[in-house]
Amino acid sequence: MKAISWYDKNAAEVAGSYEMAETEKVHEWFFEYMPKRPLLILDVGAGSGRDAAYFSSLGHDVIAVEPSAGMRAEAMKHHSSSRIQWIDDKLPSLSDVTRLGLFFDFILLSAVWMHLPTPDRPRAFRKLMNLLKPGGFMAITLRKGGADQDREFYDVSVEELEKLARDHGAYIAKVVDADDALGRTSVQWIQVVIKLPDDGTGSLPILRSIVLNDTKSSTYKLGLLKTLALIAETASGYAKHIEDDVVAVPLGLVGLYWLRLYKPLLCSELPQAPNNKGLEKLGFVKESFKSLIQMPEFEWKTGAVFTSDYARDLHDSIRAACSTIAKMPVTHITYPQGGQIFSAEVKAFVKKPTLILLEENYLSRFGELKVPAKTWNTLVRFGAWILPAIDAEWIRLMQNNAKRQGRPVLDERIVQSAMKWSEPERNTNQVRKIAAQIFDAGGKVNCVWTNSSLKMKTMQIDHCLPWAVWSCNDLWNLLPVSGKANNAKSDRLPTADLIDQAKERIAEWWAVAYHQGKPEDILAEQFEIEARASLPGLANIAGKGVSPERMIDALKLQRLRLKQDQQVAEWSI
Repeated sequence: MKAISWYDKNAAEVAGSYEMAETEKVHEWFFEYMPKRPLLILDVGAGSGRDAAYFSSLGHDVIAVEPSAGMRAEAMKHHSSSRIQWIDDKLPSLSDVTRLGLFFDFILLSAVWMHLPTPDRPRAFRKLMNLLKPGGFMAITLRKGGADQDREFYDVSVEELEKLARDHGAYIAKVVDADDALGRTSVQWIQVVIKLPDDGTGSLPILRSIVLNDTKSSTYKLGLLKTLALIAETASGYAKHIEDDVVAVPLGLVGLYWLRLYKPLLCSELPQAPNNKGLEKLGFVKESFKSLIQMPEFEWKTGAVFTSDYARDLHDSIRAACSTIAKMPVTHITYPQGGQIFSAEVKAFVKKPTLILLEENYLSRFGELKVPAKTWNTLVRFGAWILPAIDAEWIRLMQNNAKRQGRPVLDERIVQSAMKWSEPERNTNQVRKIAAQIFDAGGKVNCVWTNSSLKMKTMQIDHCLPWAVWSCNDLWNLLPVSGKANNAKSDRLPTADLIDQAKERIAEWWAVAYHQGKPEDILAEQFEIEARASLPGLANIAGKGVSPERMIDALKLQRLRLKQDQQVAEWSI
């Protein structure tokens, strides 16, 4: 590597210049993320040993990685400490560090990332994330300017790190611009903190390990994890805590979401196993599923009704998916020390129905999937970080399967489109038609936030809990508002106080739009089925009919969950 040779030749001079800067001034930008306890630190590209020596002086243990023999010699000569262990290793493999079996509270890459060619960075980032403890953080500095052909500098960006972080269940916590500590006016730095979330139960690292490290040739393990993560995000109202440490999810719901996930992938002929192409050689793909292939999968959502052959084919497809899920990923997703994480009880129907309503009772008749409560809670809280990591690994696995089949590299646009969860994007047409019927009948519609009178031409339909953070098109979440209020709210959450102020207007809209008029029964049933699926706060309400007060309380609880788990900004008038 050209850069390593340069550092070998210029080690004494470079080390001397590095030592002129003080670590506590150069790196104070990330000190707030360092816990007040002894840490195990990985310093990659440790250079002169300046930073390793500083951290060891504070009582931390440091593994200092430096591929330049000259720089290592200089560092070991000037910084002798029993708390520093020097290793000759380098990115992207970090093979010697990986073999140590150590995991780190903090990883530092100071003036390193720009030396890595762009194609090597995904592997390097993956290695680093596998070495970072849950709850740990990584500090990376990105060099801008000061080109030097002898040291092989490559372009770097925060955007690249953001994508890599999402792909590995991590997130960027801080970005800071900084001048060069050595006083070079042509050089600027971008300082980035990347954090790896931790739920405190051990479930998150187990899930992350399954996604990133588990042996897999088919995508079934990833399919089940993504299915459960999506149910936790969009239909957690159907999950029941049957014991203190177990959550039961209707197996039919798992099968339904599984079909919605896989259908666009199979239609795009993206290989889900080494021998799969299109609809062939997958256990859950029966003739019934093939007959549904032309239908849009986003129609298969809670509250939908199907009849005749369509109902029978969808029913058989869900049953086949449930069988495959129970036999394959449920059996093979295990704890590191052994033993299944999930368990499934599959029930059989006596005969095929000619009419099905996709609601809790029907979906529960297929059986249930049991999930450890800690794992379920992790999926609920950290789905925003888990889902991108699953998608990234899924895409990598499909690319590997395509390569095995001798197929060209998969078209990225087709892959991204097929991987997208099949919700109709911001579809407010149904609710707009309901509002139009009210106006046509001489009725009035007011903005739920401001109480101002609306006109059909200027009225807008607002996702109360914003689509940008939670893609929910349920009837209860779509409210009539003025354009001014909608633009001011944007992608923020209404405050709890604002919902309290507007609760009578919200309840009135629900009553007028969904519980009165000619289509009363159908809309009222759809409204309640959707709400019970997506709002966990309604889980313990028995029988039909949910009062507006309970609906508002459930809405506020979901608002609070989004605020806490995703740190969504709030809005008020």
